[in-house]
Amino acid sequence: MHPLDTLELVAHKEEVQNFLDAYNQERLHHAWLFTGNKGIGKAALVYKLALFLLSNPQNPQTIEIENPSLKTKIKNGSHPDILILSSEDEEGEIEEMNVERVRKINEFLRLTSIESKYRVVIIDAIDEMNQNAANAFLKILEEPPSNVVFLLTCHSIGKILPTIRSRCRIVKMKNLSEDDFFSVMRMSGVADSFLISDLFELSDGSLNAALMLYEGENLNIYNSIKKLLNNKARTQSEIMELAKLAGDKKNWKIVKYALSRELYNLTKNSGTKELVLDHIQRVQKFIADSEKFHLE
Repeated sequence: MHPLDTLELVAHKEEVQNFLDAYNQERLHHAWLFTGNKGIGKAALVYKLALFLLSNPQNPQTIEIENPSLKTKIKNGSHPDILILSSEDEEGEIEEMNVERVRKINEFLRLTSIESKYRVVIIDAIDEMNQNAANAFLKILEEPPSNVVFLLTCHSIGKILPTIRSRCRIVKMKNLSEDDFFSVMRMSGVADSFLISDLFELSDGSLNAALMLYEGENLNIYNSIKKLLNNKARTQSEIMELAKLAGDKKNWKIVKYALSRELYNLTKNSGTKELVLDHIQRVQKFIADSEKFHLE
């Protein structure tokens, strides 16, 4: 689902109000960095902010804009005043955020605004940039053009160059509360409170993960993997069933998520901090190696 198709934002009210105040006071910073865990609505927020800016509202009281034609132009990439760099393709696969992609920003900035007062650059997520790309982007931020707003997301702010961070207004987004999570899931069509509660626990409050778990047989697949990993008496045939499950490409995303989360849960209760850190690193390498093997 495209971030612009997300229903009305029910969380992050403080962050939204701060942006709205800056806009109405004509004190809009040129670069906004939204940081926080995956799946809490960072992309949904920056796309809604882009829609808001490109609509040129006068003395607005909300960032929610009803403009279907503008939304469609943003989604299909035909609006001339916005550039979007995403670290994921339409299938959710990771795309390298390299220097060639960052150079597209310079090409975009040479153009003049056509339909809107502002030009907008979305980078989702900036912490996926490699070193060369980050250095190239830093040079852009050092001399930002007027009426250009950069809307950036990141999952791990520690991966971002301090010199980039210092040139951004950093917005630390909190995980969704359980009440907000329930509201969004009900707005998404999930009515069963017990199911929503299970999804909240298994997703750690991540909407992306919760919606993935809710899709098709994914929740059953997750629970099967959890049962298998926690069963010390598991048989060879049960392990082979898991291998068969993971071998089906359409299941790989949920299998990877379940393995990563459940292996982490098993290791975090296994001893000292040093031992846990070692186990977590081994889990991460295991998942990375598994993905490489699967893709090849």
